Amino acid sequence: MKFCLFIICSLALCACGSAPSFADYKTLIAPQDATASRGGNFVLRSSVDALVQNGDAYECIWLNLPPFIREIKLPKNTIVRESKERGKAAVYLKKSLGYMGHPGKEVTSIYKESKKMGVAVRVEGNCLWVALYGTWGSFEGGSDIQAAILLPSGIRVKEHSHLKFEDTEEWEGTKHFRPSEWFLLPTSPDPARYFEKFSTE
Repeated sequence: MKFCLFIICSLALCACGSAPSFADYKTLIAPQDATASRGGNFVLRSSVDALVQNGDAYECIWLNLPPFIREIKLPKNTIVRESKERGKAAVYLKKSLGYMGHPGKEVTSIYKESKKMGVAVRVEGNCLWVALYGTWGSFEGGSDIQAAILLPSGIRVKEHSHLKFEDTEEWEGTKHFRPSEWFLLPTSPDPARYFEKFSTE
């Protein structure tokens, strides 16, 4: 009986060993381009109210992918392209505000709204989950976020329709997306607006 239990425990340990745990999310962040200008990644559009600044903000981040990552789960409609950098991935974002309402006294601006939107990751076994968060909407418009990701070959890609989340004012998230359970990636300005390049390829 003891021998059988030993075999079962050994098999369980082997199974766990095939799905490594991940503790330090900061090691995912690759060195970013320090020369990127913070002023060139915004494109403004017209609005119906002087207190509204509609437009787009372009941002990006490079990631070091751990060698055990074999699969990535992405929000539906994410643009996927091949990365030329071995072991690295890049995420290019387009954050948009298109609001045709009247905010009253407080300015509603893409400069402010872009800070509420972003990309988050979570490692589960051999899989990297990627989520987009911080959007909101109404009958008068709202905010949106889109992503293009560059991945090295050999990684399976699966889309998940529930990986794009609206956020609350208090940053509590939703029942599906709690920021405390994810690592929020720090993105850098992308004045070259590479998202547009990959979206038209």
